[in-house]
Amino acid sequence: MKNKIAIIHNLPSGGGLRMLSEIIFRYRNICDIDILSISSIKPNEIANTNTFWYKVKPWNGFLLYNFWVNIILPSIHKNISKKIKWEKYDSVFVTHDYFSKSPNILKYIKSKKIIYLCQEAQREFYESSEFHAPFFKDKIANIFRFPIKINDENNVKYATKIVCNSKYSKSNLEKIYKKTCEIVYPGVNKKVFFPKKVKREDIILCIGGLNKVKDQEYVVNTLRPILNRYKLILVGNGRDRDVLKLKNVIGEANVKIIKSIKDSDLSQLYRKAKVTCIGAHGEPFGLSSLESQACGTPVVSVDEGGPKETIINGVTGYLAKRRGNDYLNKVIKTIDNCNDMGEKCIENINKKWTWERTLKPLDKYFLK
Repeated sequence: MKNKIAIIHNLPSGGGLRMLSEIIFRYRNICDIDILSISSIKPNEIANTNTFWYKVKPWNGFLLYNFWVNIILPSIHKNISKKIKWEKYDSVFVTHDYFSKSPNILKYIKSKKIIYLCQEAQREFYESSEFHAPFFKDKIANIFRFPIKINDENNVKYATKIVCNSKYSKSNLEKIYKKTCEIVYPGVNKKVFFPKKVKREDIILCIGGLNKVKDQEYVVNTLRPILNRYKLILVGNGRDRDVLKLKNVIGEANVKIIKSIKDSDLSQLYRKAKVTCIGAHGEPFGLSSLESQACGTPVVSVDEGGPKETIINGVTGYLAKRRGNDYLNKVIKTIDNCNDMGEKCIENINKKWTWERTLKPLDKYFLK
């Protein structure tokens, strides 16, 4: 008999949803999977699974929205937990919640084996406000949102197992939640991100939401001396005030912003580029590192966070100090050796970073 699994999520587009989708695709034909989505947007149906949509409608306005998240949403989760308790699920697989980080349902389904896939904590409560609350309004907002932090830490206590995405995340999450975490690395979809012989152009890429945490400002300012020759393309979207601030920093520099892009077009950009740059602060994993390498393009990242675990320093790219000229020099060195390093990138992905390899540790939760 197949294992019966409940998967609970309301993830928007992004790396978290990509990983969850790959997990579902891996196990949907060998497990009976029910997907429970507690969200305002109807989820896409996935073949060979059962999807149950619990439509919610958060209240408009900052204060009302936070009241809804802290007071109304838990009661919705409590009602839904009754269905899970009555169903004969072998385990419940839960991702972080779009509204409240760890979902409230964790504390209402104590009788089940619960695996909580946590990509990151509510970082604005544990890291510098310089990056997570750069504007005065952000600082005030975090004061009103503080109950979410308390609720998040309480919910996680009820998880049987926390699964995270890197050694870096494991270290952080274990300090915050005081629970042991297991690493299951994300992988890369080689049907989408793969090498192809195209002529490289004088392009430098930087992928991710436009904000202070991803710190495209750092990348622009650091690479400014070579932007007369190379075009820097930033792929990502952000709040209007973050984007405006970034555009003021860019000025007349040779930089282009692409707010939205299809994966097929993104993979083509990776192939054309000579290097992909990561300047983010405390990046939990850094999916762009894998995507870029899968397309045969080396990566330069600041020497911190999750990218340290996917880049082979000096082989598939470089890890650079944030201070001084080290980052710029290593970008130049990578550009000069991009073709040779690109071959090593492809080898790295094939050897270690396909979804088939990275998701194997989950077999013990999904298979009898």
